[in-house]
Amino acid sequence: MKLPVKKISFVKPLTLTRISGKFFILQKATVNRKAQIQLSESIDGREFIRSKKKFTVSNLVKKSESIDNLSGITIAEDNKKYWAIIKFNDRSYSALSRNGFAWTLQRLIPKKIHSVSAVCRVTYKDWKIVYWSDEAVHIGFSKNGQIWTLYDDPIFEVEIRTPGSVHLLNSIVGKKEIIIPVVKISEANGKKHVSVSAAVFSKDDPQKIAKRFTYPLFVLDDHLADEISSPLGMFFLTDHFYSFWGSKISHKIIVIALPAFDAFVEDEKKLFPARLPAATLKKVNHNPILSPDPEISWQSKAVFNPAALYDEDEKKVHLMYRAVGDSWTSVFGYAQSDDGVTINSKPAQLAYFPRASFEGANVNPDPSSPYTSGPGIGGCEDPRLTKIGNRVYLTYVAYDGCTGPRVALSSISYDDFKKNVWNWTPAVIISRPGVIDKNACIFPEKVDGKYVIMHRIFPYILVDYVDSLDFDGSTFLKGENKIGPRAGCWDSRKVGAGPPPIKTDEGWLLIYHAVDNKKDYQYHFGAMLLDRDNPAKVICRSSRPIISPTHWYENEGHKSGVVYPCGAIVKDDLLHVYYGGADTYLCAATAPMPEFVHNLKNNQNHISRSFIN
Repeated sequence: MKLPVKKISFVKPLTLTRISGKFFILQKATVNRKAQIQLSESIDGREFIRSKKKFTVSNLVKKSESIDNLSGITIAEDNKKYWAIIKFNDRSYSALSRNGFAWTLQRLIPKKIHSVSAVCRVTYKDWKIVYWSDEAVHIGFSKNGQIWTLYDDPIFEVEIRTPGSVHLLNSIVGKKEIIIPVVKISEANGKKHVSVSAAVFSKDDPQKIAKRFTYPLFVLDDHLADEISSPLGMFFLTDHFYSFWGSKISHKIIVIALPAFDAFVEDEKKLFPARLPAATLKKVNHNPILSPDPEISWQSKAVFNPAALYDEDEKKVHLMYRAVGDSWTSVFGYAQSDDGVTINSKPAQLAYFPRASFEGANVNPDPSSPYTSGPGIGGCEDPRLTKIGNRVYLTYVAYDGCTGPRVALSSISYDDFKKNVWNWTPAVIISRPGVIDKNACIFPEKVDGKYVIMHRIFPYILVDYVDSLDFDGSTFLKGENKIGPRAGCWDSRKVGAGPPPIKTDEGWLLIYHAVDNKKDYQYHFGAMLLDRDNPAKVICRSSRPIISPTHWYENEGHKSGVVYPCGAIVKDDLLHVYYGGADTYLCAATAPMPEFVHNLKNNQNHISRSFIN
């Protein structure tokens, strides 16, 4: 006797919901060429098993709809009765149920909607509430859960305005707020970007915004964004938000535990009892640590964007910074600190100045040139220092005051550098002609036998692997690997490497600066961990800035709203990051290094993948 074989050819997760105190994941499966809804259930929202419950939808509007076309559902419970909005491709219907499992369709909703979030156990003037999305977030009301009025006026705008980009998850109700998780999915620079934000409305008036967030609360890492197919739902459980996503791989559900975001509800301790600290830097109290000196002509106007090296033996921090003086030409000065934040010595002589025509020597600059960055009319800009063996390598922006800036390289023995004997090798251009290239830094050691150089061609951080640092002026960086901006995030317009990355047990720590599309005049900087063996691969990345321009020395100067990191060292397990403020001042910020890396990594997504059995 031949036994029948059950062939499951297709499974599509639809939603995560809560019915009678249990969590259920609804999946549409094709079994023996026939569509059906399968349920997986969980008591705690973490471990799911196949449920024996049956999910049915009856009165399919005179058979004009079928389970084959069912594409989404949002369910709400009120006084042990259930109402829902169920989607069949582009058509949506109201539905009612006595138990949450056997559903009867009620009315066609004459509106094309992308996603819906039903609000449980909350009414507004006795009206049931839903939030719905197309390219923005809207609201709708119903007296009985059958006839819905959905309003076209958006009550919550998002910066990504492409059809199908905004997905609303199930509501989370606080004491005074209705929290709607908002997932934004977009394509930019050939990559998929997924971020999670929140629309927070007042329970007293669910059309009124109760809280706004400047940036997304969470951003999924690139590799994870590529893997997920659709968001299913989100719940707060014990100490994390657990978000559930369909996967493109097999029949898996991806569960991502996200740390509780900043408190915005009155009963925060009840809803959010634990919150993982973010990776942040603390600006030192006596910033700026170095200011323009009117007594020294070459640094009378600005001192900013400092590179840094730390001497482990002598316990000294060496800083080399961009300076602008009476001639308005950018040059490099030198300063030294014993504790990392107090300047002990500041020689009056220049550490580096333009020597070649490509950096402005013997060239008449064009004051109207569109390539000018910060104060000045050309010269040597934005240094980075890397010590490899007994040699110090200097990368910087060479700008002749007329044509597009390019990346230049020079070097010096470490012994001469420490003695302030400035025997630099002749500078050589290492970036391609005709291309604006900046923000170059060299890793402090080889990776897989290659030197690694980061640089920036708008809007990407580029990563190059080279055999030698002895460039001859005719070979150039290719920019074969890219780390790009993230759509809808604080770094959505452009990104650039800051100091040379620091090697840690968790990966290469890169401090980077970025600009947001919404405020393209304002700089911030963040952090990312890169794979130790493949630095072009991002392990995790801060979803919010770690430094923003908030103080006077970052807003009062040649360029308001600029924080620009070029140097970083670790001294006694304390991370020091050195940056320019307002293109005028030299500033510093610190954080305990182990704690900073731990928080950066652990404040990202905790991912588990489980088969739904």
